[in-house]
Amino acid sequence: MYNMVEEFDMIRRAMRRLVFAAALVGAAALAASCAKRESDLIPLRALFDNPVMSYPSISPDGRLMAYLAPLDGALNIHVRDVDGGGDRPLTHAVERGIKSFQWTKDSRRILFVADRTGMEDFRLYGVDVETGETRDYTPFDGVAVSIIALWNNRPNEALVQMNGNDKTRFDAYRLDLRTGDLVLAARNPGSIVRWFADTSFAVRGAFAFEERGESVLLVRSSESDPWRELRRWTLEEGASSGPVRFTRSGSAMYCVDAIGANAGRLVSVSLEDGSLTVIAEHPSYDVSMAWLDPHSHDVQAVFFAGPRNVVRILDPRVEDDIEALRGIDDGDFNLASRDTADAVWIVSYTKDNGPVSYYAYDRGSRKGTFLFDDKPALREYELARMEPVSITARDGLELPCYLTLPPRSKRSNLPLVILVHGEPWGRYYWGFSAEVQGLANRGYACLQVNHRGAAGFGKSFANAGNREWGGAITGDIVDAARWAIDRRLADPKRIAVFGFGFGGYTALSALAAEPDLFRCGVVASGIMDLRSWLENPPPYWIPYRSELFSRIGDPAADADMLARRSLINEADRIASPLMIVHGALDRTSPPEQAERIAASLRARGVPHEYLLFPDEGHGIAKPKNRLAFYAAAERFLAKHLGGRFEEADDR
Repeated sequence: MYNMVEEFDMIRRAMRRLVFAAALVGAAALAASCAKRESDLIPLRALFDNPVMSYPSISPDGRLMAYLAPLDGALNIHVRDVDGGGDRPLTHAVERGIKSFQWTKDSRRILFVADRTGMEDFRLYGVDVETGETRDYTPFDGVAVSIIALWNNRPNEALVQMNGNDKTRFDAYRLDLRTGDLVLAARNPGSIVRWFADTSFAVRGAFAFEERGESVLLVRSSESDPWRELRRWTLEEGASSGPVRFTRSGSAMYCVDAIGANAGRLVSVSLEDGSLTVIAEHPSYDVSMAWLDPHSHDVQAVFFAGPRNVVRILDPRVEDDIEALRGIDDGDFNLASRDTADAVWIVSYTKDNGPVSYYAYDRGSRKGTFLFDDKPALREYELARMEPVSITARDGLELPCYLTLPPRSKRSNLPLVILVHGEPWGRYYWGFSAEVQGLANRGYACLQVNHRGAAGFGKSFANAGNREWGGAITGDIVDAARWAIDRRLADPKRIAVFGFGFGGYTALSALAAEPDLFRCGVVASGIMDLRSWLENPPPYWIPYRSELFSRIGDPAADADMLARRSLINEADRIASPLMIVHGALDRTSPPEQAERIAASLRARGVPHEYLLFPDEGHGIAKPKNRLAFYAAAERFLAKHLGGRFEEADDR
């Protein structure tokens, strides 16, 4: 069937007997919150190690709860009875751990996709809940796979997309979960990036990118009928638009759509005549999530991506439930899973000053039972509050940002770390951030900048970032630093910029643009050479090329601009102390490029540190490496900004 909580990313996640173990971690953790340790240094392990437990999901039949927990240092799937007890691990991942999973609709198996090597080698696995036997359903080297759909009426089947025949394109397959047989369901002509199935398990929808960054929704009446265009979005409209799923009847598709509006609205598009019905909209924020009735698939509630969650209730039958959820705990809540009977919900609560908390919610009594915190040790410490702020860029664009100050600090003359998000069209959200809390605990003010191009704030804001990598986006980071100086929040001589991936690129760009403004920088998995990155992407990025070229620059037509904005060619402009962190297996930004930056710094005598992890790809996935990175980073920042750090023998 489908995840009961539908994430609208434009393709781009019975209680009558439920006691679920508040004793797992609950009583001690809740008691500890009464005595906050205000000035203690929060251990790096408490912040950055794997969660004690996380991502609980109730089985469709309501008998079991699965969750992620460490086993031999890696996150693995565990399961327990819903009435408490019987905890046991189902998987034994030893390297990179498991990040997410899905129940099959007969509750017999759990499916998960895992990158075995760190080189984006994603395989689909299934584990039998009773026996613990794990099966590799896609035992192919160099192939990536993802789940398209699981449906109630086909519990022993899954629809998946995989680039086995051609690394540049994903075909759709039917997978028999009993035999492992894969049968081709739809061949990709080359431009399709996502397939969609109706509730009869027929592949009848496809989302494709075409020239000039335009995107198109294709549909067909049956798998034997030809494809036809249902909806087309320009590059500008596509920033806040895309298909989501079929309605239950299969006669329409839910989409997020910004044609004729600034922000992405939730709409229903008729397959018969293409007519559009608006279900929910907000003038400024895109749809971020919706709840669907598990039986009718009708929309129950819609969430919008504001500085905090904005919710619109459409189904009066869940109005009392949502009101009850608001009273169970603080923070922004999210429906993580629910059973087929729709009697029990698993709900998460995200807070800015505490760990993520999980509850089992009984719809009959409208009561919540505390399950666990993902990082209960953090309840012992006083954590900082995250404040949404708006910063006006030099051209008048309002940047929605988040400011976090050290607890009980004066709002003046603080060392400041500016954080740049890692996904170019991602964003920062309100809620707990280990990175932010760690920095605030060490004495730094933190400013998370949602620069132009960030997602969720409407298509005008998103498109303001087009062709501005190293341009106006860098200007937004500079303007954020000056905003903090003008308000006397920041000590102008103690400002750092910090980022991963695209954030690392932008951090480098800011250091090069304003060497006197930033005291130092930390760059992890940074993109160094824009032209090379665009010309040599992973094969399965090829269908996205037209959008990438339109939003960033064409390597042929815009070669000079891309060269000017590539830090590998501008390394001599970086004069501030710099920490460079990279994975030796990184295919997105080869480590040789990071080494060239380090060599330039070394030749010119610029203070720097270069940390290379031999067993990491793009990003830092392994807990031991994550801890090593943040230990090195906080020492680097302390050296140049004067904050605190954890002594090595304290960890």
